[in-house]
Formats: sequence, structure tokens, C-alpha cells
Amino acid sequence: MKKLYSTLTILAMMIAVLSCTACGSEEEDEIVSFPESYILGTWRAFKGEVYYNGESKVLDIDKTGAYSSSYMEFKFENGNIFTAWWWAQDNNNLSHWTEGAGTYLVKGTIVTITDINGDTMDLLFNSKDRTLMFRIATVVNGIAVTTNIYFRK
Repeated sequence: MKKLYSTLTILAMMIAVLSCTACGSEEEDEIVSFPESYILGTWRAFKGEVYYNGESKVLDIDKTGAYSSSYMEFKFENGNIFTAWWWAQDNNNLSHWTEGAGTYLVKGTIVTITDINGDTMDLLFNSKDRTLMFRIATVVNGIAVTTNIYFRK
């Protein structure tokens, strides 16, 4: 999970630096609980929102597009087991699919995943658009950067 989190942090910084254009404001959506069984299946990244230096940008994410390095998948199975796939670079700067696995727990609208090393990450379910989202917050050149990555089935 640390490797995943490090990869996501680097990804957030890359997106932030490449995407400094204003395009709207963030709205609060009402969040309600969902049945635990709804989480079952494969969730794929499809959108990113980057907030940097008072500006925001929405990015389309898919396996082959301009932001394919941001693409991830989570597969949630019965027995509270998950598998994840994401793009990562090795020591030779070659990109390849990386896989992680662990367990998950659903509490209300929060899905907490725990990898085999015991590291955790929370995903938030939004019942209005039926998406999962996780947030990465970091600092780039002294400026706070927040990146939200959204997933859907």
C-alpha cells in the first residue's frame, strides 16, 4: 500500500503541475449509506479533479488516454477481499501494471482497504452518482495540491 500511496502521490503532483486551469467549483453532495453488497465488482478510475493554487481542473482518465498513468482498478469480492491494479514505473522508468491485494471493510459510506502490509486507504461512496472517490493531498513547491480520483463500476 505504501508503494501504491507513493505512486498516487507522485501521480497527483504530475497531474497538478500539468493541469493548472480553472474550470468550476466544488459542490458538496449529500452522502448516504449503501448496502455492503453494492461494493462487489470491479471499479475503474474514470475522472480526476485537481485543486492547485486556487484553481481546479477535471481530467478524463482511462487506460489509454492522456492520463492513463492515473488509471487504476479495484476489484471487491465476497469475503472482504480486494485486488487493485495500477500503472507504476520500475527502477528503469518502464511503466507496467502493478498489482496489490488485501481486505476491505464497509462502514456507512466509507470503504477502508488494507493491504497485506497493513497500510490503509479510505474510499468514499457517493450515492447520487454511484461513484467511489479517494483523495490525495500533498504539497508541490510549497503549494497545497488536492487530487480526487473517481471510480465507477
